[in-house]
Amino acid sequence: MDAFASQLAEITEQSLSLPVLPAKQSSQINAYLTISANWLSLAENALPLLTAIACLPASLQQPQSKLWRRHIALYLLLGMRSHANHHTLQQGVAALLSFYQLKQAQQPPAVRQKVAAQLRKLDQHYWAFRLLSTGAASHDSDDVFALSWQWIALLHRSPAMCVADTLHHLSLRTGCSLNSLLTPFVTFPGVLHEGCRVKYQQSTALLVGQLPEQVLLYLPHNEQFAWDGRNSITPENGKTVSLTQWVQIVERLNHYQTENDNNEQALTLPDYQWAVPTSYPVSRPPTSLEQLLRALYDPDVAIKKIVDLISTEPTFSAFLTQAASQDNRMQLPVQDLKQSILTYGLDRVGHMLVQHALYQRLSQHPFPLQPWFSRLTQLAAQIASELAAATPSLTPQSAGLVVTIAFSPLFTLPYTKVQITIPRQPRQLFNVATLLHPQPEKWLASVRQHQQSLVTAWQQQTLQTKLIACCGRLPLDVPASLRQAHCVAGLSIIWARQWLLDQPVCESTKQFIQQTRQLYPDLFGLESLIRSQVSALLACPLNEFASNRHSANK
Repeated sequence: MDAFASQLAEITEQSLSLPVLPAKQSSQINAYLTISANWLSLAENALPLLTAIACLPASLQQPQSKLWRRHIALYLLLGMRSHANHHTLQQGVAALLSFYQLKQAQQPPAVRQKVAAQLRKLDQHYWAFRLLSTGAASHDSDDVFALSWQWIALLHRSPAMCVADTLHHLSLRTGCSLNSLLTPFVTFPGVLHEGCRVKYQQSTALLVGQLPEQVLLYLPHNEQFAWDGRNSITPENGKTVSLTQWVQIVERLNHYQTENDNNEQALTLPDYQWAVPTSYPVSRPPTSLEQLLRALYDPDVAIKKIVDLISTEPTFSAFLTQAASQDNRMQLPVQDLKQSILTYGLDRVGHMLVQHALYQRLSQHPFPLQPWFSRLTQLAAQIASELAAATPSLTPQSAGLVVTIAFSPLFTLPYTKVQITIPRQPRQLFNVATLLHPQPEKWLASVRQHQQSLVTAWQQQTLQTKLIACCGRLPLDVPASLRQAHCVAGLSIIWARQWLLDQPVCESTKQFIQQTRQLYPDLFGLESLIRSQVSALLACPLNEFASNRHSANK
């Protein structure tokens, strides 16, 4: 059996063999997560097949058959193209698998409520939420899960609807946030996708595979394959072959041993890595930044070398010139990179670039609470920078970086990717771990380990390393040499959580504030001014999560 045919049969069989929930033992929950991970593996390693499952009917005679499989593939394809976090996607697939198994077993809605309650007890929060927000209930959401439901709803009404017509309908019916999630899909696979029939050289051809500028075609009239430019084909009224037919044609291609006469391009299905959005590891800084940091830490470095190193990274140079333009008193545009560097000094430039690169990597993959955690990180970093400007203990740039690293576990711990609410009555607002769970004790070690590994990997200096090691402590429990900088970081986290999330102050937080006020009373005189300066970060609406309206207690 051909590889694609085998993979298709295997993932279908695995999905259909799952037990109907609620689970009688934990292994049944794990089975769903395992099969969901297998779907993700299929998406990563066989993207052409996933695309064909998503875009083609299982059968031309019965286009409504196996829509559940098409739904999962659509969800994954939309999610991958939109850079969605893999842990979140895994839980979304599990929600779809469990929904369709319950539907096949004709279980009433009350059973879904029971299953969701069981999942919440097992900390499978996103899975539980998505199991209940299916069908029409998903329309209140603004992520790819809701978009895939709207797509599949159109196919239930018109199973033979082509991708181009579906995209047109969705673009008219969905809001701006969901429309933005359609844009990557238009780029790939697009309206001319795998399995669609096209006009080519005055005859009909079938699109088998694609590259950014080229397409691999099957020519039925002579049973040949050919590569040609994308502009050489036009759509044929949205017509397609079935998924089974496309798989058979790929199998024929795999057995087709000849190559083009000019030997320029082999007649095989191409590598689809170009269609997978690039991901950047959080565990280490960019190579260019590592080189720059080594130069910045060199006491004998020449400013010209720093300028040359930053110039090789357009994002770094654009960030610095923009920051320098906003920071000078008259807010005059700064175009010269050397002038931007001299505006801050080498140490501050290093902290700014590390914070910028780290934040970009932390926030690259959307998950339910990511907009809230991102805004909270930006807000706390800005508050810390403003507070630090009034103290001699650390620079504004260093303060912003320390706070960004402190918040980093919110973006790196797997648990946060499936979390849909923030604890309502948290303790210790100065402790990032209390954003994870009402009982954060079991997360303290993981949070500290993630913070410490990140500060080491990103080559931070002694001050930042020591401050991160003190995160979550009261001021009087911190060495005197670090106390003021620690209070700046802790107070910025407290204020950010109060202002953005409206979180109440507990006894331990009052103790932190009281100790800080006794040690550095001048910091509190800046509160009103800083709040007005960061007001833009408080006014922007975010997504549906973190509001606790999905809490099991409501």
